[in-house]
Amino acid sequence: SDLVTGNIAVASANAAFSSSPYVGTFAGLFGGGKDYVTATVNPRVYNAMSEITIAMWIKPTSLDNETVLIKKSTAQTITVSDCGQFTLMIKNGNLILLNDANCTFGIGGMTQNSTITTRGWQHIVVTASKAGITYYINGVQTDQTGVIGLGTPNGEPLTIGGPQLWSDPGSYNGLMDDVAIWNKMLNGREVQRLYGAQVHP
Repeated sequence: SDLVTGNIAVASANAAFSSSPYVGTFAGLFGGGKDYVTATVNPRVYNAMSEITIAMWIKPTSLDNETVLIKKSTAQTITVSDCGQFTLMIKNGNLILLNDANCTFGIGGMTQNSTITTRGWQHIVVTASKAGITYYINGVQTDQTGVIGLGTPNGEPLTIGGPQLWSDPGSYNGLMDDVAIWNKMLNGREVQRLYGAQVHP
């Protein structure tokens, strides 16, 4: 299903395109601060969504204690009840997927082995449902949790690369490429094929 209406995104602040992508011709370039991209979504698909897969290539320049990668939540400060349908972020160097059902930091979806570094491009995939969350880095499963993976549907756009307010957790600083969302959970073999089809020799 088409998860972004018309596949149109709008860049804000200093978010821009870079001619140094991992896949294709361009990558998103984010400088931290208030850089982000928003995309209007297909509400029919998101409201009916019971499973999700989020995939992207990232090359962070630096990492804050809390770095937002992509979210579908309100434009307010993320609190214990404001992670929306989903918020994928890096917290203390590890991936974490939050939502309005598990937004308390340290409880919802916290990982131990899904470590993100600033040492080059990394392919990340997160699959989630009401039953749990599975994390992959470079085609390899790194963590699996039994917490609720998706929150309540909302009418907010996707926000990629950072929050919309200064008071949110840190904005992403670095390159991001080939962001993709499916309304199903890819299995481990499908994740490996996705990574293998794009990884450079």
